[in-house]
Amino acid sequence: MQYKEDDEIISIFLEETKDHLIILENGIIELENKITKTKQSLIESLFRAAHSIKAAANLLGLKNVESISHELENILDMGRQDDLVMDSNIVNGFLKGVDTIKEMLEFRQFSDDINISAMLQMLKNLRK
Repeated sequence: MQYKEDDEIISIFLEETKDHLIILENGIIELENKITKTKQSLIESLFRAAHSIKAAANLLGLKNVESISHELENILDMGRQDDLVMDSNIVNGFLKGVDTIKEMLEFRQFSDDINISAMLQMLKNLRK
């Protein structure tokens, strides 16, 4: 079965991914604003959301969505290990990654034709 051609699977993927993206957006802003006292549990929740997007994109063969969500996951993994100082640079870069995934989902049939090398490099640089 070609998952890319299954409308029901695509519909579920889009709905769940949109929910995960909202979690990522709201959570990263909450981390920046230090609204939460349960930082580690929030980071774990964000990590799971990024991981879910990555896994589903892999299943559907959406390589660029998978690659960007993997880099978001790597950033959050640093937070899980307390190796991440949350600043506006990281938050803005992270949100750019989320926005790029949103844009690619709108045009998912062409998402793997987009050159994302600059986006991936920017996200990798956030971990330095």
